[in-house]
Amino acid sequence: LSYKLFGYPEAHNGAIALGSAVPLYRLYNGATQGHLFSSSLTEKDILVSSGWSFEGRIGFVSPNPAPNLVPLIRIHFASRKYHFSTTDANEANYWVNVVGSASNDGILGYVVPIAAAANGVSQCAY
Repeated sequence: LSYKLFGYPEAHNGAIALGSAVPLYRLYNGATQGHLFSSSLTEKDILVSSGWSFEGRIGFVSPNPAPNLVPLIRIHFASRKYHFSTTDANEANYWVNVVGSASNDGILGYVVPIAAAANGVSQCAY
């Protein structure tokens, strides 16, 4: 399921009356050549101090569930030193519980699915 992140104006002008939107950061690990998304400033700072490169803020997520939003879940494949994010709970469950080759790092925040965005929810895509 594709999704859209909130852009700066939408995240801060009341378009999401869901509490404060939080930035979604993108980081890169040159040793593993892997990227990671994080909505935690603390995690971002720890990773940067451990050698990860900070690639910037790519948008915003809601920290709270709400109508028309879906959770953005981060999955970690430790053996492959790889992370990916999905809004599909079945996909996350498949890798974590069926295949057993990954761990669920949790929900990064809540985002707008493309289908909801096409039905009048106005947000920026990144």
